Amino acid sequence: MDEEDIVVIDEDEPVEMEVKKKTRKPTQKKEKEMGEKVKEEAKEAVATPTPVKTAMSFEEKLFKLGQDIAEMSTKMEKDGYNSAQSYEYVKASQYKTMLRKALAMNRLRFIVNDMLSNVSDVLKGDKMVLTQYHAQLVIKDVDSDESESYLIWSQGADMLDKGLSKAKTLAIKDFVKNEFLVSDGEDDPEADIGAPVVKKTFTTPTEKKDIATGILTKTSPISAEQKATITKMIGAIREKSGDDGYGEKTLAKLDTMTATEATVALTKLELKGNEYGLEV
Repeated sequence: MDEEDIVVIDEDEPVEMEVKKKTRKPTQKKEKEMGEKVKEEAKEAVATPTPVKTAMSFEEKLFKLGQDIAEMSTKMEKDGYNSAQSYEYVKASQYKTMLRKALAMNRLRFIVNDMLSNVSDVLKGDKMVLTQYHAQLVIKDVDSDESESYLIWSQGADMLDKGLSKAKTLAIKDFVKNEFLVSDGEDDPEADIGAPVVKKTFTTPTEKKDIATGILTKTSPISAEQKATITKMIGAIREKSGDDGYGEKTLAKLDTMTATEATVALTKLELKGNEYGLEV
């Protein structure tokens, strides 16, 4: 070993050593302070209220009601047929269901207060009467005492007391159509002025879907179920009306009918049966 490699240590000089800092445990006082701080933060978190969704006002509910009805109306399908004027239409039941669902969705309800009904004879027949109907329709807010009133009016011509039922139904239907601007495509009051009545075949919504999928065509033969139903309905109408010859032509060509022609015949029979209060 060389002399240069020998290190001489002077015992009188201090030796520098690396001192590691000791981690000191918090005192009881410090622990208490930390615990109090945690408690205070917890209290603040509890005291801070969670944002609550503000309830809709009555006016906002009415606005949303109109939006919901407008959206639902795009899904309506024509399920009725007027044989006298040969056109398809949306039955009142769809309007009633749509209004009921939209009201429930917005926590609203409605009541109808009858005001006036007037019955008079019409020239169409001895047993036909015209009923004019006036009422007050009130939409109420379930969550408050607020409400809004509307005057509704309509008229219906039918056999005896069925005229009033028709008028009431049409009043609700017209209210939905006019108040919420719902259109079924056939309700323009000026559409028939100067225009010839075009006869067309009525096809039910189910048949339309079947035709679209190629299951049913206009040349499809009448089904056994359709035959039985037509025969049964004609018999019921004959018994109720006292006309033993009613539906003779329909029965004569029953075997040669197509499925579409049978559907038209069934629709006409249903309308005729309603005149006599038959559940068909």
